[in-house]
Amino acid sequence: SVEALKGVDFNLRVGESLALIGGSGSGKTTLIRSLLGLQEISEGRIEYCGKVVETVKNAKKLSLKDSAYVNMRRQCSLVFQHPFAALDPRWTVRKSVSEPLEIWRKNMSSDSNTVDSHVIDSKVDDVLNSVGLNPNVFSKRYPCELSGGQAQCVAIARALINNPRVLVADEPMSAIDVAERTRILDAFNVIRA
Repeated sequence: SVEALKGVDFNLRVGESLALIGGSGSGKTTLIRSLLGLQEISEGRIEYCGKVVETVKNAKKLSLKDSAYVNMRRQCSLVFQHPFAALDPRWTVRKSVSEPLEIWRKNMSSDSNTVDSHVIDSKVDDVLNSVGLNPNVFSKRYPCELSGGQAQCVAIARALINNPRVLVADEPMSAIDVAERTRILDAFNVIRA
């Protein structure tokens, strides 16, 4: 029989990190998907900032605009395990990385302090540099023009672009060579402050 997780219990506070270690099929991705409300859980509960998190299915069904799920999703970023599956093959690196800010800009269109495209371009350049990708070289490339490690760096840059309060990463270093891992860990540490 398959038992994907049981009795998982942990608390994380601001500035803390947690690493989950386990073999293939042990439930690491299931836990991540459950934590972010992307997958139903059969029992127990997940809380974010003291509120129970609904699943995406329930949040949509109940139209909970200020639910813990929606608040958590606004403040979290996810680095997927397989970067090529997470990147749109028709989009350039710049478009993929800037998408979270573009979505935010569209949602805040009535705000007088709306982020303009020059600010977004500058943030994209900064975050690409932080993960070791020269924006002058990589921003106009498409996923098919990237190595596995470069695609993973793009996925990480995209997760970091909106300065998330929480970063969830599913095997983020699997495709990155040893020399670049320190730079990525430094970029992750920025959000811990």
